[in-house]
Amino acid sequence: MPQVRKNIQQNKSLPPTVHLDIPTRIPRSTVFDVAGWVVSNTEILSVDSGTASFALSRREDVEAAYPDIDFVHGFTGRLSCPNVDRQPMTITVKTINETSEHEFNLASNPMLSISKKEKFARFQSAFPSSDPQECLEYSVSLEIEPALIEVSPKLDQLAKILSCPTCHTPLQSRDASKSFECGKCARIYAVDGRCIDLLSDKLKQKYGVKKSEAIASRAQDPLALALIGYYRDGLILDCGSGFPMQDYSNVINLEIEEYANTDVISVGEALPFLSDSFDAVFSFSVLEHVKNPFKSANELVRVLKPGGTMYLSAPFLQPVHAYPHHYFNMTGQGLRSLVEKSIEIISSGVPVSGHPLFTLSWILKRWAQGLPRESREEFENQSIKDFLCSPDLLINEPYVKEIDPRVLDDIACTTMILGRKV
Repeated sequence: MPQVRKNIQQNKSLPPTVHLDIPTRIPRSTVFDVAGWVVSNTEILSVDSGTASFALSRREDVEAAYPDIDFVHGFTGRLSCPNVDRQPMTITVKTINETSEHEFNLASNPMLSISKKEKFARFQSAFPSSDPQECLEYSVSLEIEPALIEVSPKLDQLAKILSCPTCHTPLQSRDASKSFECGKCARIYAVDGRCIDLLSDKLKQKYGVKKSEAIASRAQDPLALALIGYYRDGLILDCGSGFPMQDYSNVINLEIEEYANTDVISVGEALPFLSDSFDAVFSFSVLEHVKNPFKSANELVRVLKPGGTMYLSAPFLQPVHAYPHHYFNMTGQGLRSLVEKSIEIISSGVPVSGHPLFTLSWILKRWAQGLPRESREEFENQSIKDFLCSPDLLINEPYVKEIDPRVLDDIACTTMILGRKV
């Protein structure tokens, strides 16, 4: 919690003062959490940034620091800001008397510049005559206004490419795109607001689809944003899109359940689209969650136009993270093997965001979370050197033996099964 000092005297004409708790550095993602506090001698009506409105809450620590100030609020929210690495972040405070803007210049983030440079280099290896920064700017212009989130601005594009997941016949739009019908099996698929549900009970059972309490929320990275801008006149499939706060008019968001910006509900192993439908396909940290990654990869290849671009990622050394299941991690060779018969590999390797540093940090934090308090303190006081000896010598240490079994499953070096054929 930040140290707060009383430096404002009671003054009815004084404008609001805003403090930003997070972020302090330029975030790695263009969608990020925001938290802070605001004090004012006039009633505060709202705190926002752009189109994002922040929730107001009580901040007892700030109240204690400013006992003579009439109105004290904490604020929290999530912000989509593609230009945060190049422009100050602006917080707008509206009171009953005035509206004031407060700019914050965030500290630099080495990871952001390294990652962006790396991904732009990959983009230029595929499109040497295109400026990735210009394409990124195009992608921003394709963002859909939140006011349109309840209706689908993509139904016209979907009407041309949807196919029945049962018999693979092209679907026909009916009732001014309020539903789609299969001319062969006569099945009707209703459109709910902006989303069409093509996930039958049979597919749910076949591929083990269950509703998950966890939400995979992410933003598009610089390479994806550049591709979105490059294919501004085309169509992109984001297979397993999760709940990205950014939403683009040329990107079809596909998930196994409905989020606010989901366009199509289906599974990756049986994509409800005609072959050769998309100019590009994305799949980011999704293939480890599907029961049959080879079939899902084949589907991605099938719906991609000849000459189209495929952008995939999958984890290798990552603990369990189920949405709602986590089946397979894979090596770089394993990921390539899914598609290399049909896809020319332009570039591959380990991205900066996939550095072993993240694996080490993730595993150690998860390990610590699975220990009783005393063992956790002992574990946290170990040095890296302590773990470079033979693991056999540490196997009886309390911080090894007392780890929660559920956490042990999440960060296991190997797992096993023993079975009998029925």
